[in-house]
Amino acid sequence: MAGPNIEEINIVKHFRNEICDVEGSKEFTDIYCLSWLRARDLDIEKAVDMFRKNLEWRKDQDIDNVLDWEPPSHFLSDYDYEIVGEDDEGRPIMIAPFGEWDIRKAVSAGEAKAFIRYTDQLFAKIFEKTKENSKKRGKEVSQFVVIYDMANFSMRQLTSIATVNTILSVAGRFEANYPETLYSGYAVNAYRVFQILFSMLKPLLSPRTIGKIQIFTKPEKWQPVLLQNLPPTQLPKEFGGTRGGRRISIGHIPHRDRSFTERLSTTYITVEVGAGKKFELEFTVTQPQTRITWTFETDSYDIAFSINFNREEEVLPTKKCDSHINEEIGNFLCEKAGEYFVTFDNTYSKMRAKTVHYVIDILSPDEDYIKISTA
Repeated sequence: MAGPNIEEINIVKHFRNEICDVEGSKEFTDIYCLSWLRARDLDIEKAVDMFRKNLEWRKDQDIDNVLDWEPPSHFLSDYDYEIVGEDDEGRPIMIAPFGEWDIRKAVSAGEAKAFIRYTDQLFAKIFEKTKENSKKRGKEVSQFVVIYDMANFSMRQLTSIATVNTILSVAGRFEANYPETLYSGYAVNAYRVFQILFSMLKPLLSPRTIGKIQIFTKPEKWQPVLLQNLPPTQLPKEFGGTRGGRRISIGHIPHRDRSFTERLSTTYITVEVGAGKKFELEFTVTQPQTRITWTFETDSYDIAFSINFNREEEVLPTKKCDSHINEEIGNFLCEKAGEYFVTFDNTYSKMRAKTVHYVIDILSPDEDYIKISTA
């Protein structure tokens, strides 16, 4: 992370005065103090509040001893990751085949809390590496790079609300307790299911964090970017680099080599919305906190999209979507039980019918499955 500018130097001094009662605060570097301030847009009061909450969290979760914790033995193979090297500035590079991680398996076995602690340990290991690299290079290294390989990430992980909540908990813990430590993140082989997950994660992440994450589908898109930003000698061969050693499998990517037409026949429902017409889907939501997720594309032209509660109340305002250019992916959290109406609206187009390819899923908080929409 870049050091403080002239304005920030003065703000850091004020921040130090506010936390001078904390043991060891005199040893905090300017970069460390600045990470809390930048995470809160240089608002000293908010940064101090975030910092003190972190101290409580570290104590409650015994984070200072997390490196000594022994995870369940199968975690090491089921949730593999590797710190493969470092970038030109000494930032550690971690690769995790997240798409292969069967988090639902841990949740179903009653190991959700152990999985969360396992990720706490993962981050602790990364920061041990930043300290090691700081000593080696003679300058402070405070950030890291992560590559998440999402190949094989399946909808099965998102059909369990407990699994989704576990993933969201991990993201929330990171965002709240490790500000400005992510230098750059790459999600590769990230297809539709990951896009649904990311739409759930985004409300938990700050704009600063989201701005550091790049999402790619095919290798021809992400390999040049990785090689442009990271040393090839530090990347395994399957990621376009020249590094040897233990191979991290990038798995088989469903539909990678299949045409869009072939994918439509197995995963999407197709409907034609006539000129000046609407197409409406009705869902009965029996439990608050149910989540509606959607993915859709159109052929050649745009379409408007909205969600209404009990038909009268527009809970997701009508928006015209350029879904003929980019796939539309999103989700909506239903705060109340009742009837929800999902609408593809073509009333503004008096001459052209629109062909829509869609998947709409209902994620219930109490049921361990997703109900797939039907025409």
